[in-house]
Amino acid sequence: MKLKYTDNKFFMSKKDIFFVINETINANDTTVIIPNAIGLNDAGHSKFSNILYQKFPSIKDNIELSNKQQLGSSQYIVVQTNKQKNQIICANMFCKQARSKYNRILDYGALASCMLQIRSTAKKLSNNTDKKIQIHSPKFGTGFAGGDWRTISNLINDIWARDFTCFIYEPRNV
Repeated sequence: MKLKYTDNKFFMSKKDIFFVINETINANDTTVIIPNAIGLNDAGHSKFSNILYQKFPSIKDNIELSNKQQLGSSQYIVVQTNKQKNQIICANMFCKQARSKYNRILDYGALASCMLQIRSTAKKLSNNTDKKIQIHSPKFGTGFAGGDWRTISNLINDIWARDFTCFIYEPRNV
């Protein structure tokens, strides 16, 4: 897989996120976490979220069943386990709300909280299994959500990429 390494500690890819994830879990002892930045009560979902819900309908079903949706909370849904017991886990990050005075729906405090929860969960998973953990994510938070990519990429570096291999996919290829 040809990846572009930037000044960041994560890799940017123009490949199809789902193709790479399937290759990863079938070829390695790896569990993949897919972060999904969404709004409370499923408001403000992205193009990626819609694709994710089509590919794995259980994600949307579990969001609708959950009554623990709070800004800054995360929800984990195992969407696939293969023969080697490698998993694909969707991590819904409730980090969007109605547009703020800053004219964006992304809440950086909530996003950081969700990302810290994902890191903690990933560390527990890696300690409790013999699987490596990778994070495969679309480039999130910058379109309709109104976030700044420099801020988001710094959060990825500080929170996820120091402990895990992270792949961030360009929006047109998700």
